[in-house]
Amino acid sequence: MLTAWDPNSEKSMDKDTKKKIDTAYNHAKDLWGKDKRIEALKSIEKTISVHRNQERCFSLHELQGHIFFKLAKETTISDIKRLYLFASLDAFSTSTLLCPTAVMSFHGYARSAILLGDQLGANKIYEKAFLKAKQGLAVKQPQGRYESNYFDKLKKELETLMNFAAEKKDAVVTYSGTSTKANQMVLIEKEHSEADTSFDQLKNFWVNLDDKTKR
Repeated sequence: MLTAWDPNSEKSMDKDTKKKIDTAYNHAKDLWGKDKRIEALKSIEKTISVHRNQERCFSLHELQGHIFFKLAKETTISDIKRLYLFASLDAFSTSTLLCPTAVMSFHGYARSAILLGDQLGANKIYEKAFLKAKQGLAVKQPQGRYESNYFDKLKKELETLMNFAAEKKDAVVTYSGTSTKANQMVLIEKEHSEADTSFDQLKNFWVNLDDKTKR
């Protein structure tokens, strides 16, 4: 079971473990750069299964989130797109749990949630996007080394995502206000059923997909 971030975890982690996680991250990132995304995801999952509670694994979950988001953007099959987006949200969420200063993960979560909200027309998803972007903006000292101008740019993007999510949330509310009560109940049930889908089920679905479909 995943545990919350411990500020002393990095200090207690031995150098060998740090090196293994960093090496796995660089390897997966290299595979992704070569467009070998399936191999990259398999490599990430293998390392996470061994070191899942280590704070440093946040980077692997973050990379996993970016890969799933990229796959979601590329597919034209709605069900597969949603699958990838749910997986992306889970990865970014886990990253921020392991490391609450992983500002890129807050950014990634908000971006994926907005796209998923567009797919589902779900107010609940836009609310989550808004909250994650807001949490990212609250980070004063981000994990990793960023040039000041890049961090400033990232915060501006978070502000944009937060405002965008708020606008979309309001639009859904306005639409709901003009629909019948029965339609509103259907929408609410849809939000909950889609948003509460477990990542274990998604991973099982992923495993059963052929490699051509995954790509």
